[in-house]
Amino acid sequence: MVKLILKIKQRIASADFKLETLKRIKHSVKITIQVLGLSLITFVLLAFFIAIFGESLGSMLVCKNPFTSGFVHFEIEHLFYNLLLIFLFTFPKQNTHYDIQKLFWITFIISFIYLPICLLGLTHYSIGISGTCYFLITRYAFSNSGSSIKQILSFSLFGLTLLGEYIRMKNTTNDDVAHGIHFIGVFLGVISLYFHDKLPKISQKIF
Repeated sequence: MVKLILKIKQRIASADFKLETLKRIKHSVKITIQVLGLSLITFVLLAFFIAIFGESLGSMLVCKNPFTSGFVHFEIEHLFYNLLLIFLFTFPKQNTHYDIQKLFWITFIISFIYLPICLLGLTHYSIGISGTCYFLITRYAFSNSGSSIKQILSFSLFGLTLLGEYIRMKNTTNDDVAHGIHFIGVFLGVISLYFHDKLPKISQKIF
């Protein structure tokens, strides 16, 4: 009788796990499609502004605008990799509470913080949602969930990624990548994990 009860509990737990996993997959797919939709809308907006104001001014109004720059992707490969990261890192439990509205404002905040650096000409201007991707990756890597081995592997891989970013950023050869915005995403990811309760209430609703 006890064995039967244990088997039933295990099956229920397994069914709950599968249901939860399915919900998280649906959530990630939905967010990814929404980000794709915003990227396509931004591309059309960019084309419209270029047609009206010319390439130089039109590009600046969209590519240096914190509301839109995070959704501009000039290459299919760039868009694909960012969408893949959005899908993968909105799946973990610690990131499932982020909907498209929150991701939009996080992307805006990251771009807004980076904007003065860009306008001063200290680095390349930033396009794409990679800053937000690094925000989500940071939350996953620095969370305390999972086994010790998982945490060690996450820290190691993430550390190597950041080291690579730093080396490429310090390289005198311009690779047209705004590495600084990735570090802003990392910084905000850490803030959202460890200092969430100390943030203003409006920021808590976003992060």
